[in-house]
Amino acid sequence: MTEYRCPACGSTRLAVVIEAWAELVQEADNLQTDLDGTCPDHDDEWDNESLMRCLECGFEEKAGRF
Repeated sequence: MTEYRCPACGSTRLAVVIEAWAELVQEADNLQTDLDGTCPDHDDEWDNESLMRCLECGFEEKAGRF
């Protein structure tokens, strides 16, 4: 398994921008997404081109840089 680390401070406390399938909940004038809903395929997707942020120092860059 590859371990991602912040290139600025070395932390492994990271967040990543993901793409995910979510059920669309439509009510009158309100649209919401439900990640815990009944959508059959709600796995998240991301890769080395996705934006990643260090939760310790705030450094942001493509995941491949981590």
